[in-house]
Amino acid sequence: MKSKRYSCTHTDSLLDSAELSDFDVQVSQHYLPLIQSHYQNALLCHESPQTYLTQKYGIGNEQILKYQLGYSNREIGEQLPPARNALGVKLRGSLCRLKLVRPSGHEAFRGCVTVPIYYQEEITGFYAERIGRVRGSSSSKYWSPITKPCVFNLDAVKGVSAVYMYQSPLIAIQMSRAFGERMIATNTSFQLTTIDCRVLADLGISKVIACSSKPVTKCHLMALGKTLKKFGMEYQPLNLDLEVHYGAV
Repeated sequence: MKSKRYSCTHTDSLLDSAELSDFDVQVSQHYLPLIQSHYQNALLCHESPQTYLTQKYGIGNEQILKYQLGYSNREIGEQLPPARNALGVKLRGSLCRLKLVRPSGHEAFRGCVTVPIYYQEEITGFYAERIGRVRGSSSSKYWSPITKPCVFNLDAVKGVSAVYMYQSPLIAIQMSRAFGERMIATNTSFQLTTIDCRVLADLGISKVIACSSKPVTKCHLMALGKTLKKFGMEYQPLNLDLEVHYGAV
């Protein structure tokens, strides 16, 4: 029997509806916490991603530890069984379907700071943002749901009537100093699935304030408002001016 978990293409907003096998689910439950731990340790050991977070978002060690921010330093493959044996091949295939490894064998988020997305203490996806120059077919940002719901900071907003929604987890963390912990985030398109909205409503949220600091189409905002309305939630847009400079990146 297959579990209805979902993977995401390497784009900012498009979801791949392919179901994952039982083995993929087992891999996600066992290996995702290990990979997340590796990402977090790598960030604490590398100066460049810490400098990026501080200078671009004003994020320091306290927030790095609180939100378990990490860094993909191209060393995940060294922690896995050899690629030439059966287990290594099978495991890498599963991590590829989970979109953490590319078909080439390279890490999907290499060179990116990472943010784990949790729901009920289980990793349901990752957000990743490149700290250096984008090369070739790489993207500067990745919103990668693994299972649903996948919304940043869900576990912290239970019982909150109104939340601020941002276009990335890093912006949400940045703005938490101004608006507090009543925040959630997905991607630049404010993407929310039906399951995401159902969970938000079940948590007691009645109003979502969509805070845009990056270009977003009117179509995406209308879709967000329409989806929220189906679940009895009010929608309010808010334009942010984030001309804040913490230092040169």
